[in-house]
Amino acid sequence: MLVNTQRDTERIIHLQCDKQSYRKKYIYIQVFQFLSLLLHFATTKLIEHLLSHETVQLRC
Repeated sequence: MLVNTQRDTERIIHLQCDKQSYRKKYIYIQVFQFLSLLLHFATTKLIEHLLSHETVQLRC
């Protein structure tokens, strides 16, 4: 009986560690996706700005 309880406890601890590990990975993925989206938005705005600036220069 004691062995089973110890195994169950070890299993619970192991599952909690896995859960924390998955949670960390999920948070890292969310942060990476947010930064990727931010980089994409900034790059798009920069390209739009450069193209509009270049067009204005060509008109003059």
